[in-house]
Amino acid sequence: MATPAVSPAPAPGVFRPPPLLPDLQAARQAGRRVGVAYGEFAAWEQYFLDLFAEGGVVQGIALWDRLPPERKLEVLARVQNAYNSLPKLPPSTSIAMARVLREGFAEGSQTGYETALFATRAVWVACELAKAYAVAKASTPVPYHIGASINLTRDCTSHTASRAILEMTGVEVPAERLVRTFGVPKVSIAKYRDAVTYARRWFEMVGIRLEGKPVDLLQAIQRKAVGRYVVFFQGEGHVVFAEITVTETRIIDDQAGKVWHTIIEAQNYLKEPIGAAHRIESVVLPF
Repeated sequence: MATPAVSPAPAPGVFRPPPLLPDLQAARQAGRRVGVAYGEFAAWEQYFLDLFAEGGVVQGIALWDRLPPERKLEVLARVQNAYNSLPKLPPSTSIAMARVLREGFAEGSQTGYETALFATRAVWVACELAKAYAVAKASTPVPYHIGASINLTRDCTSHTASRAILEMTGVEVPAERLVRTFGVPKVSIAKYRDAVTYARRWFEMVGIRLEGKPVDLLQAIQRKAVGRYVVFFQGEGHVVFAEITVTETRIIDDQAGKVWHTIIEAQNYLKEPIGAAHRIESVVLPF
């Protein structure tokens, strides 16, 4: 009678994890297949971002801005079709299965599942914003610098979004990444109302959900209305992040690298009075 094959013992001091059960091994393989698909989509992401890259700029005009409207829509459709075809990880029935699904995904895509979901959705949103401009303003370059005009680091909307995401989810997403993937106006929006309208729409597209009704920030502070807010300053519509707790108020301008604890301090620095404030209901990341 043949003896069953016995695996050789590991060398002294070497830990060999037990083999996965069949259902967990299948889960790892399923995760790897999904990861490979996301890894392949990264090529679409790079292709889309290269249209705006400095290397494609000729006489100050990016490759994207030189494309005719119909070509822009064709490119956007192809990228979004590729996004819509991406599979999701199958549901897990245990913590162990959830772990091996993500391990398999990381093996296939060389990145984490949640990180990949955020990056790919960012490309989809950028396509949506670019599509609106390609249709409505064929003669106007599609925005990819935020409404600050000088360079990518001077946009207050992306800096405030980056701060809100960090404060409410613990996920650090640099403002420059948001600019590069979500798109923004090339020039400053000079009118306060237009700036607020654009910024609110941009926040919603990124996944930052705001309460519809504006609040008076001073009254909210006096009432100790605990929560996180985006706060607009009048003039050209500068926007910052604010948090009210039972013990203190923080008004954070990530663009300027400043933190204030009173409205007076913020207004004195920015030389503009506070306008509308909107409570942040939630930050929805595509996990």
